[in-house]
This record gives sequence, C-alpha cells and structure tokens, in this order.
Amino acid sequence: MTTLLKYIAAVLFFALAVMLIGYSASRGLDFIQSTLPESQKATGYLALAGTEVGMIVWLLVFMYAARSIGQYVVAGIMTLVDLAGAIALFSFDTLLRAGENNLIASLTADEVRTVIIALNLLIAANVIATVGYHLADSETQKRISETVMQGLLEMKVMRAIEKQGQAIVDAQAPQIAEQYLDEFKGRFANANALGLSVSRKEQDDELPEWLDWRTWLEGWKAARNADKANPEPVIYQAEAPSPLSGAGELKK
Repeated sequence: MTTLLKYIAAVLFFALAVMLIGYSASRGLDFIQSTLPESQKATGYLALAGTEVGMIVWLLVFMYAARSIGQYVVAGIMTLVDLAGAIALFSFDTLLRAGENNLIASLTADEVRTVIIALNLLIAANVIATVGYHLADSETQKRISETVMQGLLEMKVMRAIEKQGQAIVDAQAPQIAEQYLDEFKGRFANANALGLSVSRKEQDDELPEWLDWRTWLEGWKAARNADKANPEPVIYQAEAPSPLSGAGELKK
C-alpha cells in the first residue's frame, strides 16, 4: 500500500508540474506571439527556450550533465534566471489581457516595451550561458591550459635560441671574416691574377725572331758584303754568331 501511494504521489506531482508549466508557457507564448506578425507566429515557440523550456533543460543539466564547478554554477544560475523570466512573463501577459478586458487599467506602451526588452535580454543570457557552459567543461579547460603552457614554453625556447644564436654569431663572425680575407689575398696575390702584369704585356708585344726586321736586315747586309745576290734574310739562332762575324770569315 505504501509503495502504491508513493507511486500515485509521484504521478500526481509530475502531472501538477506539467500543468503549471504548461499554463505558464501558454501565457508567455501568448505575449510573445502578440509582438510578432501573422507570418511569424510559429517562431514564438522558439522563445520558450528562454523561459519554461530553458528552465527545465538547465535543471537537467545541473543534475546530470555538469562535470565541473563552472558548469554547475552556470547551470544553477540559468535555472533560476529562466524560472524568474517565466514567472514574470506569464504574470505580465495576465495583466495585459486583463487590461484589454477592462478588468484593470491597461498597461502603457513604455511598460510593454520594457517587458519586450527584458525578454530579449533573457534569451541573450541563455545564449551566452550556453557558450560559457561549454567553455567551463573540465576537458576544454584542460586543453586550453595545456595549449597556453605549450605556447609559453615555445616562446621561452625561441628567446633562449635567439640569445645563444647571437652569441654564436658574435664569436664566429670574426673568424669567418679572417678566413675569407686570407683566401681573398691568396687568390689575388699579384697583378697577374687581375690581368694587369706589365711584364706579360711586354712579352706579348715582342715578335718572333724570324719576324724581326732587324735580324732580316743584318742578314741581308751580310749577304751583300759577301757578294751574294740572294737578299733573303738569314735567321740566326740564339747561340749562332752575329752576321758581321760570318761576313769576315767569308772574306777570308
């Protein structure tokens, strides 16, 4: 018997919650749809995600899905915020319809504008809270922390490399410069390396011995002195006697 009563109580409590939340949602939906044109009446159901539907979802998240302190805080706060928004919205819609039926004084346009702005802020708070809930996830925070630490470590390593690299450059630069200068001096040690040698130019200007006109003239004179009619030049080697000495032997 006791078990049966517990079951009945649970069912009745669930039914009570459904009826009350349903009534609250219907009054809130009535006000939301009154602010929309006829072609967009159906979109008013989506606004319930910031009131009754949002309250239920955040409550379930708080009870079963939250895994970190941040997620518990976000889910708990948004459950209370959506609950307050739902109560305020169906209460305002009740007052609005009562004023239209001349039961009470009608609400002013400024009061209606205030409620509309508050409803928009409530929906915006739910969107922001959804993003904050995912950022508050323990695994997400772990990945963010690891990435931040890795980035800081890489920055410090790069700075250390720059400092040590500059020291290496300062130490090696003079030695490399000295080696380069020594090599440069060896490659251009004299004027010949640049093609500016004077002696080489003079050697290039000298004619071969058989083309020298002076040698030809001396040979021709020697032949004439010897009473020879052949005026062809006599080409002498470097160790051969001069043409004059040959002409003296011919006279003898």
